Amino acid sequence: MRKMTFARDPNDWMEQAARCSDRLFLRTPEGRNFSYADLREHSGRIASVLLRRGVQSGDRVAVQVDKSAEAVFLYVACLRMGAVFVPINVANTPNEVEYFLRDSQPRAAIVRPQDRMLIESLARNAKVAWVETLAADGTGSLPLLASEADPIHPMRVYGELAGVLDDDAVVIGDGGDFVSYAGKYIEPGRPGGWLDPGPYGCLGTGLGYAIAARLARPSDQVVLLLGDGAAGFSLMDADTLVRHGLPVVMVCGNNGIWGLEKHPMQAIYGYDVVADYLWGRPTEILIDSLTKEDLEVRTLRTRLVQAGEMAGSAITLPGSALIAAR
Repeated sequence: MRKMTFARDPNDWMEQAARCSDRLFLRTPEGRNFSYADLREHSGRIASVLLRRGVQSGDRVAVQVDKSAEAVFLYVACLRMGAVFVPINVANTPNEVEYFLRDSQPRAAIVRPQDRMLIESLARNAKVAWVETLAADGTGSLPLLASEADPIHPMRVYGELAGVLDDDAVVIGDGGDFVSYAGKYIEPGRPGGWLDPGPYGCLGTGLGYAIAARLARPSDQVVLLLGDGAAGFSLMDADTLVRHGLPVVMVCGNNGIWGLEKHPMQAIYGYDVVADYLWGRPTEILIDSLTKEDLEVRTLRTRLVQAGEMAGSAITLPGSALIAAR
């Protein structure tokens, strides 16, 4: 077993510790074992989420969660990025929690899933920028923003996207299930920065909006978020974008269902009808016909930034598709 030398900086300590990859860092009462390499990986993922959500060195992160390995990873993530970890006891009353939030003025609050609705109202009063959840078993919205799941979870897509959008970006949502996540995690920086089909859900408007947004704002980022059902209505207009030299980034969530119909029918009736594609995965087949290159999730941010260099290309993602037209 290799010995670790003393290091003052948390990141230096983390790198030294991770070299002892077989060294046990933590064993939970349930028998889960985590090495120092696991600590670096898990805390690094959480730190990347915090950074993408705007937490910077010196910012406070209020945390009211149960004791768990994931809570330790969150604490180490704050150390690694220079953020201040503000622990709040889960036994505190709502009035006490609101006092702590007002007093510490955190950039973010991480809470138990069952407390989210209550804490969000308190956080708004205390002007906390955002609230995410973390459960003792490792589930919650915070881990999903850094999820390595395959197919890709929509929250991971939007967690990556939110970190690269400019304040003057125009984001267009055209879809149901997939785009509903965007309503929570994509915050327009300026008026006119968000467009969608409206309350009646008239799917298929996205490509037209994208064409108009690119013409109206030739130098700004334009990103179109598509469900695969919505893409079926108007994806042919990607050809219009290419022919007229209008660079737009399109992210297509491809789950092969009409999500906003299928899930309610199952919840109410216990079954669903006419909510699945009847043959193959049409959107995936169409996207595959346009591309010869695969894209891993972790390259999404780079591809979004470099979209202008992707002339008329499309890239297949497991569960999603990223298309850039130029």
